[in-house]
Amino acid sequence: MEKIIIGITDSGYNFDTYETWFTEFNPEVEIIKISHNYDNIEDLDQCDGVVLSGGLDIHPKFYGHEEFLDREVLKVVHDQDRDIFEMSVIEAAMKHKKPILAICRGMQLMNVYFGGTLVPDIMTYFRLDHTKMDENNDRAHIISINKDTVLQKLESSLLAFVNSAHHQAIEEVAVDFKVNARSHDKIIEGIQWSNHKRKPFFLGVQWHPERMVDVNNTMSAGIKNLFIDEVKANKISAVHLVRH
Repeated sequence: MEKIIIGITDSGYNFDTYETWFTEFNPEVEIIKISHNYDNIEDLDQCDGVVLSGGLDIHPKFYGHEEFLDREVLKVVHDQDRDIFEMSVIEAAMKHKKPILAICRGMQLMNVYFGGTLVPDIMTYFRLDHTKMDENNDRAHIISINKDTVLQKLESSLLAFVNSAHHQAIEEVAVDFKVNARSHDKIIEGIQWSNHKRKPFFLGVQWHPERMVDVNNTMSAGIKNLFIDEVKANKISAVHLVRH
């Protein structure tokens, strides 16, 4: 069985959740932690695909809204070193056409990298709560999936339950992307390329498929299996091009 290697950015304390999600039922998958703490972007050369993980807020200066820092409710921890490092990860993944799965913060970072903006706090601006129920339990809600999207291939009913644990959201969508799902209160829940030609596979989701209670949910297992299949197909294609 040929191995595939997936690089996952360093989410911090819950990195093992991502690793287990990919490897528990997929013995062909190996994981490399790509971390701003290790400064090991060169390890991406070994990776067949990239996962941009969740975690701390992206600094508002990277999407042109530094005035948000003055709001007391937004006195949150940022890590600009991580922001900068992971933008370099995106740049390298795009250059070498590696499939990308972006989760929560990861989706937001992709949007920012390509010129989009974020809402720094959903509750402050829209009086909507998408944060965790408590420290150990994510909130659950329904999303509506748009037709002719990656997610429709996984859930033909166009409705799905997902988990929610975020207080930021995409505001202005980068021109390179289109929305593939929204919550009932219109928060953007997923994005993909608006035109995928000559681009590596990309899917961004606002929820956390790696830690959903229902592991067989199409928005968890379906996404994981789709990404693994895309990574395998891309690896085979890359080998074919080198040989010819």
